[in-house]
This record gives sequence, structure tokens and C-alpha cells, in this order.
Amino acid sequence: MTISDLHGRTGWAKSKVSKLLQGTGLCLRWEITQSLVQELRIPTWPMRRLWASAALEAQKKQDWSQLSPLCPSG
Repeated sequence: MTISDLHGRTGWAKSKVSKLLQGTGLCLRWEITQSLVQELRIPTWPMRRLWASAALEAQKKQDWSQLSPLCPSG
């Protein structure tokens, strides 16, 4: 699957998809991460925990990461 495929399936900008897959740039909102995780069929709950940890490491405020809704496990 290519970045263009993920862009088409999720509707997120190619630049955001690319940054997330490369692990570069700022911590992206969970909504972006979740849609890519679901499209790639990666278990959601472990990725949510890793994302929350990364948000804290990136010095995002706790309320920032709590604004993004928790997803169902999958």
C-alpha cells in the first residue's frame, strides 16, 4: 500500500500520512493516527497506548491527548 493509497482511503493529506509513517515532525492527533492504523489493520488499542506515550514525550499537555477520543479495541 502506498502513501497515495492511504491518502485516498483515509482522506488525510499525503504530507500528514508521510510524516506519521516516517515518524517525523510533531505528534499528530489521534484521529489521523487511528484512521491509518485501522486502514493498515494494526491492532488499535496498543497503538493508542504508544501514541499517548509519544504525546507525553513530545510534551503535549495531558488535556491535548485526552481531547482525542479513545477508540474501541481492535
